[in-house]
Amino acid sequence: MIPSPPFGRLIIVRNFSHKYFVLDVFISILGIILGIVLLFSPLITAISISMMIALLFLIFGISLIIHAI
Repeated sequence: MIPSPPFGRLIIVRNFSHKYFVLDVFISILGIILGIVLLFSPLITAISISMMIALLFLIFGISLIIHAI
């Protein structure tokens, strides 16, 4: 197996499209900032995780009802 370069994903996204590269960099920076906030605020982390799970169950439930009809 050939090892990938250290920034292999970055090179692939940059070569694919400049628009996707900018979007990828923006989402990565946003993820780092949110990770730091969640690291230093456990209450926000607990609320965020419970809200994401609730949203997941809500969307999954609606999807099951739609497929049943």
